[in-house]
Amino acid sequence: MGEISSSATAALDLLIKGISGSAALTGSALGGLVEKTRASLDGVLENSLSQLAEDFRQMISTIMTDLWNNYKDAVGYFTKNA
Repeated sequence: MGEISSSATAALDLLIKGISGSAALTGSALGGLVEKTRASLDGVLENSLSQLAEDFRQMISTIMTDLWNNYKDAVGYFTKNA
């Protein structure tokens, strides 16, 4: 009876050590993957954000230029037809 109990305890201890080792290995692998992904995304976001800022600046410039041209055209039309 004692041998069965000690065998079961030894088997459970071995199972727990195996699970713990597997979890540590998985955690380490996930940590490495997260670090590589973060580094990759940092580069992509840095390039994307600078491009986004440039596109936004260009859009605002175009809007302001178009508004100014429309204003000048409207004033010219009004003064010509008034």
